[in-house]
Amino acid sequence: PDVPFNAVVFDPVNPKVIYAGGDLGVYVSPDRGNTWYDFNNGFWDAVQIMDLQASGGSQLIAATHGKGIFKGALFSGALPVTIVSFAGQALSNSNRLEWKVGHEIDVLQYELEKSDDGLHFQRAATIKANNSGNYSFDDVVANGTAYYYRLKTLDNDGSYKYSDIVYLRK
Repeated sequence: PDVPFNAVVFDPVNPKVIYAGGDLGVYVSPDRGNTWYDFNNGFWDAVQIMDLQASGGSQLIAATHGKGIFKGALFSGALPVTIVSFAGQALSNSNRLEWKVGHEIDVLQYELEKSDDGLHFQRAATIKANNSGNYSFDDVVANGTAYYYRLKTLDNDGSYKYSDIVYLRK
C-alpha cells in the first residue's frame, strides 16, 4: 500500500524473499520485490511495524509502535489465505455470514467467532476449508439480538489471521 515503511529484512535462508514492515503491518515479496503480499498472520489489524528481524530459528520478529513484539514463522513458499470479502445479513431467524477468499493454500479451517459486545469473542462454528473460495454459514439467533462477527483463518502450520468485524442486528 501507499504508506510509509520503516524496516526491510532479507530472508536469511532464501535471499529472494524480502520482508517490509510499515504503517499497515508486514508484507512479503517472494521474488526480490517484484510482487508483494500481506503477511500479517497473527498481527492485529493495521499495526505499525517499526523494526523487523529474522531469527536463526526460522522466525520473523516484528517490533511495533505501542502494540509490543510479534513473532511468527518465516515465509514458507505458500502464501497465507487472503480474505477477499466478509459480510453478513440478518434474515428472518438467522444471521447469514458469507466470505470469499483467495490464495487458499494450506488452510486447515475457518472459525467463525461472535460477540455481543465486540470485545470478547467465542467460536460459533468451525468450517473446514474446501478450496472453493466461497463460504457461508447461518447462525440461528433470536429477534432483537445484535452480534459482532469475525472470521479466524487457521492454516495447517498453526498460523492464523482475523478478518474485519461485521455487526448484525435483528
